[in-house]
Amino acid sequence: MSPFGGHRTAGPASTMSAMTPFPRGGGCPEQGLTMEIIVRGAHASLAVVGEVDVTSIDRLRAVVGMITDLPGIQHLEVDARRIGFVDSAGLRGLLLTRADAQLAGVSWWVTSSSPALRRLLELAGICELLTVPDVN
Repeated sequence: MSPFGGHRTAGPASTMSAMTPFPRGGGCPEQGLTMEIIVRGAHASLAVVGEVDVTSIDRLRAVVGMITDLPGIQHLEVDARRIGFVDSAGLRGLLLTRADAQLAGVSWWVTSSSPALRRLLELAGICELLTVPDVN
């Protein structure tokens, strides 16, 4: 059992889920933040689903910290295609998770962006900063 309420399975690929226990907006799960982690050797994938905003960035950073602390992890890709809402605080949180991963010696990038995230990245002029793998 992970500290985020999910699970980790043995085998070639491990999966951990981090479910939001208290979603925003009256308790509808689709309004919160859900993350699923898949680990294959030195590579981890983090699927982020829901809202990335001021209420969820600390949790997102904690999950990324947990991933980068796993022994042998060298690469973390973030699948952001199912982010339904992201605001400037959420963008800041994504930038901070990238910096946290870099400090841990783990490359970090976004593999797929939702329309909401893509628009915010375009407005901020930082599409390539988050979508091109950084090389440590």
